[in-house]
Amino acid sequence: MKQSPIDIRDHLPPKQSRRYILTPRAGLVGGSIVQQLLARGEDIDAIRIVDLRHPTPDVAGGVHRSAELSQVSFQTADITDPDSANHAFSVPWPSSVAERPLTVFHTAATIRFAERAKDLLPLSEEVNVVGTKNVLAAAKAAGASIFIATSSGSIAIRRVSFWLAPWRRWPRRFFQTISDADYDLTRPHETYFGNYPVSKATAERLVRGADDAATGGLRTGVIRPASGVYGTAQDNTIGSYIRRGGVVDWIRHVVNPFVYTENVSLAHLLLEQRLIAPARDPASGKRVDVGGSAFTVTDPNPPIRYADIAFLLQTLCATPVKFVAVPAVLMLVISHVVEFYTLLRHRYLRSVLPPLAGDLALLQPALFAICNVHLFYNDSEARKRPEEGGLGYRAPWTSMEAMCQQVLVWNEEWKEQLGEKRKGLGVGKNGGGVMKEVKDVVGVVEKLPVAPVQS
Repeated sequence: MKQSPIDIRDHLPPKQSRRYILTPRAGLVGGSIVQQLLARGEDIDAIRIVDLRHPTPDVAGGVHRSAELSQVSFQTADITDPDSANHAFSVPWPSSVAERPLTVFHTAATIRFAERAKDLLPLSEEVNVVGTKNVLAAAKAAGASIFIATSSGSIAIRRVSFWLAPWRRWPRRFFQTISDADYDLTRPHETYFGNYPVSKATAERLVRGADDAATGGLRTGVIRPASGVYGTAQDNTIGSYIRRGGVVDWIRHVVNPFVYTENVSLAHLLLEQRLIAPARDPASGKRVDVGGSAFTVTDPNPPIRYADIAFLLQTLCATPVKFVAVPAVLMLVISHVVEFYTLLRHRYLRSVLPPLAGDLALLQPALFAICNVHLFYNDSEARKRPEEGGLGYRAPWTSMEAMCQQVLVWNEEWKEQLGEKRKGLGVGKNGGGVMKEVKDVVGVVEKLPVAPVQS
């Protein structure tokens, strides 16, 4: 990747010369969209990030990424508060871009993947549903003509029970193939793996239902990334493993179709292009309208095993990454105990029992229903040509290329930080200080608590 890097500019749709508002909520996909907008030549003055937190390195997922995102305008807002969202959207634009049409990319979400009890659903809905309603309303009030939201491929995953009869070899729905035809957004709560996909399904209905083709008003669409999305030090998969220095591992054998954040953001820009300028059916000459549609996207290769990720990280990372094998059955039993305690406290003993914190709070059965299931996502609808009703989506990065790119960025930034630290301490090249510092860093990383694998 270092010798032959992939240039995203070769794959981007053309500059649209519009205004852009993004609600990234920590900035994985939203941050990548900003980077791609800048890469294709959109004016810096025409891009605005609306978020609770500035894109610092900890939020953006890297020093260089943070520097790039910090070039554009930023407005602090809590999207769960309609007044706050409206204010951020109504701040005047520079006169040079103020008259341009407006596109809104709504990528914000809270990912509470550990919860599945219905009475905990409002915790996921606060950002994912209420926040989406508020952003939609603010976009309409600001005169937006395009509104594209990030949904989740996980809303199509069916819940699995891992308690088997002795004669069964594996659980029902242990293997799931998912296409855009499998997204029943009205099915019962208990068929989803947890509250997160329930809330995202509700939000998706809101966005798609807001499409106004009849009057030529707001046009909307949705991108459904496969689970999970990776690409920065702050993501819940690759970045989490590297950042923590390791995870407790009981899913090495599981096959999962990951998707790189740059591939996901490209899909958003392709959808925008199709909403602005619909393709035409070559036979009839009629416009192919994809307004109100949703498209699943994934990396262009077959799904990979978690073991492949472990091997790649242990081979290429400049910092140690350990995967500690534990029995899956033991972790499943513990997860039910954790869920029982969590619900007992939430429903009856909130004033008596302390809340669980950290990684233990995440170890609940819903986690198994997403990361202990073999998944395959079919993104053929997105890959169709625009005149056939697709996006012409061709993901530039395979999973191997993208994960190597992510490790390359991590290694370079880690070495830069180590060099700055050495320079600050005045350690010379021949003073033996570098090896000591490396050993110190390794020692710290090895003592970090490991956590259950997240998806």
